[in-house]
Amino acid sequence: DTGDSNTCALAGADSGSFSCTVDSAGYILAFSSAPDYDSAGDADADNDYVVTVTISDGVNTGSTISYTVTVDDTNDQTPTYSASDATPSVIEGTTATDAFSITDSDTGDVNACTLAGADSALFTCTVSGDSVSLAFTTAPDYESPGDADTDNIHAVTLTISDGVNTGSTISYTVTVTDSTSVLIQTGQTGSVAEDASVGDSVMTLTITDGTPTAIIISAGNGDGVFAISTAGVISIADVTNLNYEATSSYTLTVVAYDASSSDVADVTVSITDANDAPTGSVTISGTAAEDQVLTASNDLADEDVLGAITYTWSNGDTGSTTTLGQSDVGSAITVTAAYTDGQGTAESSTSAATAAVANVNDSPTGSVTISGTAAEDQVLT
Repeated sequence: DTGDSNTCALAGADSGSFSCTVDSAGYILAFSSAPDYDSAGDADADNDYVVTVTISDGVNTGSTISYTVTVDDTNDQTPTYSASDATPSVIEGTTATDAFSITDSDTGDVNACTLAGADSALFTCTVSGDSVSLAFTTAPDYESPGDADTDNIHAVTLTISDGVNTGSTISYTVTVTDSTSVLIQTGQTGSVAEDASVGDSVMTLTITDGTPTAIIISAGNGDGVFAISTAGVISIADVTNLNYEATSSYTLTVVAYDASSSDVADVTVSITDANDAPTGSVTISGTAAEDQVLTASNDLADEDVLGAITYTWSNGDTGSTTTLGQSDVGSAITVTAAYTDGQGTAESSTSAATAAVANVNDSPTGSVTISGTAAEDQVLT
């Protein structure tokens, strides 16, 4: 209608947060003041605002439009936090330094930490959700300080940022203190050959801290193969059961004590294989006399696995038997059994000697002949 003057009316739970203006082109619905996601102003404080708009020319009223206006979050909050302890003391051999929580009401922010300072390279900062932890990357050693001025006092700063907003910087002074406890280095290994002798050294245990007054083997040494000294030297105590084929590795549980503490660690000792000489013997049966047959036999055994056996006689014959001849008379006969074991080692064992081979009377061979004519006055030869 010509000359109409339109106005808009607002209603709904959150209408008080809006304004409406009408001009010849339409109307504009706007927040009366910019909303704050972090301090929701709608009736149920969920950042979803409900408002209706109705236009009237003073006589005629149009339809009502219902709006649900959602306010989105923006990254406008700076993370806030403070150290639980900015001057912590950390016992050598441990890593944890400090832990605290971040407050950041921005939705979806991903916070990260930045380290700086003279000793920052020694530390790791981890952010998980709103939790922050600061720790040594590698457990410090009081006896070998790693800080810049080697006085076991470490300087490091920590700053948290959400990618847009950066929080305050925490300056840490972290003091590493000496441990009074005895500590055994973990994961130690050693080896020894199965043919070692009593008293042979296997390995020396590494004690990373403290001075033990006693060290024992508390488990894994049931057959008594090993002994350990207060200095941490593991040695062979008994070779009776030191056998690669029976036990190729031992896990020894060692316990170190000092006046006020103790520490336990497992040590692995590998047994290396050595050539095992054959056991048993080679024997000869039969009579040591000319024209007799001698037979070789054996009851040999080898822990390295017995190979195929061949026989060689002292008279040069081979095989499991030999027939004695005139050339053997007066000689004592032996036989050697030889084989290659499972490790590829050539092994042999020789029998005891027989008595000297006896001579046997041999009947003459050949014939006696007469030549000539068998007649009176003839000569026979």
